[in-house]
Amino acid sequence: MNPIKLIGLLAVLLFSVESRTEPSAAGPVPQLIVVQVVQDGIAGETGKEWALRVDRQFEVSSLHPQHRTTLLKQGEVSPQNYYEIKACLEQAQLEALPDSQGERMINPSSVIIIFGSLVRRLYLPTGIAKESVKHEVNDQTRTPSEQRILRVAAKTIEVLESS
Repeated sequence: MNPIKLIGLLAVLLFSVESRTEPSAAGPVPQLIVVQVVQDGIAGETGKEWALRVDRQFEVSSLHPQHRTTLLKQGEVSPQNYYEIKACLEQAQLEALPDSQGERMINPSSVIIIFGSLVRRLYLPTGIAKESVKHEVNDQTRTPSEQRILRVAAKTIEVLESS
């Protein structure tokens, strides 16, 4: 990967985590998890983001080149749904996985999971949309660690889209 693009990606990821917190009397409310499904292209990455905070509030946003976002949906998940996502996240043990997986092709799709200070990226073939993430979990050609990332992403997307 081009070093300038890598630095830019890291800056965007750090900015997206920090900018998605709201101040409160006790300080910012931290994110539990951020899932992004993006498509790389000439103008940059476009896609969608699902962010869930520890106070059970969530936001679904579309991502555009030049690091702009458009809020599509926000709300609060039930305690049961929150703990389902949290359990899925804990079971996946993302901290044990490498930072990136999959084959990086020209203009790949990616599933990105941001959990605390961890960022895990799974490169997928061009054109994989959020609707396909759930189906990718059952793809027998995926490694167990790739399936772990996909399970967390699919569960988060499912819960936040249905809330």
